Amino acid sequence: MRIDEQLGSDIEDTVKRVLSEDIGTGDLTAALIAEDSIIDATIITRDAMTMAGRPWVDAIYEQLDPQVILDWQINDGDTCAADSVICQLRGSARSILSGERAALNMLQTLSATATITAVYVKAIADTDCQILDTRKTIPGLRWSGTGRAPTTVPIESRSAFPGATPVPAKQQLHSASMQSPHSKFVSGFAVI
Repeated sequence: MRIDEQLGSDIEDTVKRVLSEDIGTGDLTAALIAEDSIIDATIITRDAMTMAGRPWVDAIYEQLDPQVILDWQINDGDTCAADSVICQLRGSARSILSGERAALNMLQTLSATATITAVYVKAIADTDCQILDTRKTIPGLRWSGTGRAPTTVPIESRSAFPGATPVPAKQQLHSASMQSPHSKFVSGFAVI
């Protein structure tokens, strides 16, 4: 994923807000772990998915502790099977555990969005439709490359079924998104 200057700045700001909300001035639970404790951790997926969120996770650990090593096995935009290793981490147990919730939330939300969007893109592959907005945004993650929140633009869809009445793509996409689970993809850390 190519990160331009504006998106990079937005990611940094978003991560700052996320960490401020999640751990504030310190993670009391992580403070119970010995300060010099070093761990290896693995992030896996429970289901097949399209990966998204790496720049946010990188920024989380860069801001918490630049000494944490992230070894990505899957890149943004790649698809992977259930039970795949997404990333392996090594570093301070306190730092890795302090960033765990924020990292998993970003990966879950962004990968779920990418996964269902890939379904939509495949569904309209043989039509004249375009996916303009999936409406799967959350506050703070609505960057569109213009510095403002994207808007949903209704687009008329040519029906894939001959003789059927065309349904606006916006309605089709919204209906499909209501049926999809939102955060089942990334399951968590396995501390080794």
